[in-house]
Amino acid sequence: MLKSNFSKRLTNQFQESFEEVLSLTEDKNYDRALQLIDETFSNLFRLNSLFFNSMSNDNLIDILKVGGEIEKDKAIIISKLLEQRAYILSIQGKENESFYIYIKALNLFIEAFLCDKDTDLDRYFEDIPSIIEKTSGYVLSEETLRRIINYYKEVGNFASAEDYLYELLDVTEKNTESIAFAVEFYDSLVKLDDAALEKGNLSREEILEARNSVSQ
Repeated sequence: MLKSNFSKRLTNQFQESFEEVLSLTEDKNYDRALQLIDETFSNLFRLNSLFFNSMSNDNLIDILKVGGEIEKDKAIIISKLLEQRAYILSIQGKENESFYIYIKALNLFIEAFLCDKDTDLDRYFEDIPSIIEKTSGYVLSEETLRRIINYYKEVGNFASAEDYLYELLDVTEKNTESIAFAVEFYDSLVKLDDAALEKGNLSREEILEARNSVSQ
């Protein structure tokens, strides 16, 4: 499907502004880079970054959905702007503020990644593992953990998905919902062939053992 003229304009405007943001960041002109990020939010979406910062992860995702499916280009653009804002704040020593913005960018990034729509901005999905790494030292919410698990499952990194599944079970104290999620996770892996499982660093025997352990 051909991209709309609006989507093309949005993408082009973002890329032009973002290149300048990266240049300012490289020059250590952090205050101006943050200001330009705010201006880009305003120019592209008629909203400033404070609006996006104040939204919960799920609410932010919901406002970007049309017909139940996320607007992929917009989601990626917002994710990249939030990610760069978080990066600059981290450099400035504002670790807590940086973390919460990274989490917002991560949730939105994964939702966009899992969407089937085409995009010219898919190269930015390479940032997802890096953001996951930046947030790994913190206790993550159930919603974020579920999205990380789904991301790693989608890319075929089943061992990493399982690591975060254990974290989910711990955070939720193995409530009914998380156990059902875990069982569904293992059941879906069992259906794959051995080559796919081996590539994902999880054997069929490990999966069956873990599935039995979780469901007991």
